[in-house]
Amino acid sequence: MQEKVQRGTAEDRFTGAIESQTSRIPSSGYLAAAFGAIAASSILKIVGKDDWALFVGQCRRHFC
Repeated sequence: MQEKVQRGTAEDRFTGAIESQTSRIPSSGYLAAAFGAIAASSILKIVGKDDWALFVGQCRRHFC
């Protein structure tokens, strides 16, 4: 795989491979995953699982 250069920075093979796979998923898929994580976190908070609600909420923030 060739290195791609965008705005002066080179992209290595690993990053290019990840990008080529994740670009196959439509943006609405990522949006649905984010809303699912928000709903799961809210439900966990309501049922009293505060630690798990925080964990799910933080995971959503890092992956979206």
